[in-house]
Amino acid sequence: MGAILAENKLHHAYWRSASKPTITQQTSTQATGFEFVNMFDNNAHTSFKNSSNDQTKIAFSFASSVKMNGFAVYGHNLNSTQKIIVEYSNASSLPAVDGSWSTFTDSAVYLANGQVGVPDNFNQAFCCYVKGTLFDVRHLRITTVNWTDSTFITTFSAGTFVDNVNISAPYTMPSFTPQEVSIKRNNQGNLLSSDVRKIPQKLNIKLNTLQESDLDATQTDITNTTINGLAANYSFIDYLGHFVSRFPFFVLHDDGGSGTNAEKLSDRNKVYFCTIDKSLQQPKFNTPVTLTWSINAIGYIS
Repeated sequence: MGAILAENKLHHAYWRSASKPTITQQTSTQATGFEFVNMFDNNAHTSFKNSSNDQTKIAFSFASSVKMNGFAVYGHNLNSTQKIIVEYSNASSLPAVDGSWSTFTDSAVYLANGQVGVPDNFNQAFCCYVKGTLFDVRHLRITTVNWTDSTFITTFSAGTFVDNVNISAPYTMPSFTPQEVSIKRNNQGNLLSSDVRKIPQKLNIKLNTLQESDLDATQTDITNTTINGLAANYSFIDYLGHFVSRFPFFVLHDDGGSGTNAEKLSDRNKVYFCTIDKSLQQPKFNTPVTLTWSINAIGYIS
């Protein structure tokens, strides 16, 4: 089964709210022009960096507690030794630097010290998904690990993965980043320097064997949010239809629900950062009682 991280709680609370949440720099400093808020502004051309080689702890405080079960990262230059640690607290006031913080991770699947990152230097998207668990989060803190002043992240999303999503074949796995080579010649036909650029993957995220009751169903505390000023526990179709059609999202085709812990980690590291391809289609009946919902998206790996 798959999972979709459709709503970025940080973007929702900060960029789509008149009253901004409090952001607290607990250690070190952000680089000028590369502030923490750049990671969740839905702009791939902005990023977050430290101002020096010293490690940073920055906390984001919500106005009230929210539910979360994962986070994801896209657009970074982290190597295999550079990580982030995400911690949370549900206390009414922000804990001190060395106060009571809980690690936002699954120690059975991820590193016990809470460090999350990539296993190699390919700069691919990665995520931390804690299947079957929901955290109450009033304060979320990110700590950088082994960063230099040139290390960056452009996109960080934290929220609730909508899980138990049946993504059917054919589906293109994010195995590696495709490249396009443009071969150039001069007027004499001699080869010139070639251009190589990364290209995104066109995806058809096909959700099969749905019934109307599936579309109308809610997932307790997962599809609970505020849309157009109304706080409610929204249906599957209303929740995904609203966020996927308007904002970038992350997709796991296999949420790592079975296998060894190493296999679960491998599955959860196969994640796409997506934007909708032109427009979101409506679900369609393929039999008198079952529907198919094809979500056409542009998938990015690194």
